[in-house]
Amino acid sequence: MMKQRGKAGLKRPHHSGPHGLCAIERAELHRQGAKAAARGEPSGANPMDSAANLPQATGESAGVWQLRRDAWHSAHRLQSQPANERRARKGDEASVVHDARRGRDGERADKPSRHRLVGLRREISDAQDTLAGLQIAIATALSDKGLQALSDVAQENERLSAALDEVNRRAESEADTAHAALQDAVRASETDPLTRLPNRTVLWDRLAHDLALATRHGTPLAVFFLDLDGFKRINDRLGHGAGDQLLQHVAGVLLRTMRASDTVCRFGGDEFVIVANDTPRDELPGLAHKISEAVSAPCELAGETTYPRLSIGFSSFPKDATEAKGLVRLADAAMYDAKRRRSERHDLDVAGLGAAEVGATHGRRT
Repeated sequence: MMKQRGKAGLKRPHHSGPHGLCAIERAELHRQGAKAAARGEPSGANPMDSAANLPQATGESAGVWQLRRDAWHSAHRLQSQPANERRARKGDEASVVHDARRGRDGERADKPSRHRLVGLRREISDAQDTLAGLQIAIATALSDKGLQALSDVAQENERLSAALDEVNRRAESEADTAHAALQDAVRASETDPLTRLPNRTVLWDRLAHDLALATRHGTPLAVFFLDLDGFKRINDRLGHGAGDQLLQHVAGVLLRTMRASDTVCRFGGDEFVIVANDTPRDELPGLAHKISEAVSAPCELAGETTYPRLSIGFSSFPKDATEAKGLVRLADAAMYDAKRRRSERHDLDVAGLGAAEVGATHGRRT
C-alpha cells in the first residue's frame, strides 16, 4: 500500500490547515511512520521522498512538503526508540505538567511573601538613594569648596571668640574702673581732701562704734578737741597756701603721735578731734601735753620758722558723758575755756614759745 502511494503519490484531503496540511493528513503520516518503524523499515524510506510526492509532482510548496515529511519522520523516530525511553519521556511530560500545576498552587500560597519581598526591595532602593546622597555630601565636604566653607566657618568662630574675649576684657576693665571710681567716691566722701584725715561723717560712725565696745567691755574712752591758735594770722600774713601747709603738717604730727587704734579726724577749719580708746581719765592731761609738745615743734612755713600752738579740751566716757555728741560737745567747751584763759593773758604771739593751754571738763554730764 505504501509502495502504491509512493508511486501514485499520497492522497490529498480536500480540506487543508493553515499551511496546506490538515490534522487528518498529519495523523495519517504519523501512523504510517510508526508502522514503518515497527516493520523495521529505515527512516530513509520516508514516502515523502518519492518522486510522486515531491513538490514538483504535487504542485505544493516546499514548506508544506517539509511538514509532511517531518510528520512521518518524527513518528518513525519515536517508534524506533526503546520502550523504556518512551516511557521515561512520557513520565517527563507528566512531571512537567505536575510541576506546572504545583507552581500555580505555590504561586497562590507565596503571594504574601512576594508582597514582603517587594517591600524589602523598596526599602533597599530607598537605602541606596540615602547612601548615594550621603556619598555626595561627603564628596562635597571633601572637595575644595567644602573645605573652604569649613575654613570660613572656623575663621568666623575664631573672630567671634576674639570679639567675645575683647568684650569680656572691656567689661572687666570697665567694672574695675567703676569699682575703683566707687571706692574713690567713698573715700572722698569720708576723707578730708586737704589733710587726708577722716572727716566729720566718719568721726560719728567711729565714735559710736567705739562707745559700743567700751560699754560692752567696761573700758574708758576719751575725746580730745583741738584748735590751732592764731591760725587766722598765719593765713593773713603768710597766705592761705601757708595755712593749708600748716594744717597738713599738724595732721601728720597727730597721726604719728597717736596709736593706730585711735581715730584722728579733721572736724572742720583748723579744728581736729581725736578718739582715744581704753585711756583712763587720769592719763588724759599727760596725753594732752604730749600732743601739744609734738605739734608745737618748729616748722618751716613760706620760708619762715613757725611754732604752732594748740588749745586742747577733753572729755571722758563714762564719767563726763555716755553718748557721742555729749562727749564731743563737752570736749569742745573745755577747749574754748582753755583758749579764753590764754586770751586773757594776751598770749597770742603765734611765733612765741610756751606750752599749749589745756582745758578739761569738771565732771559736768549731759
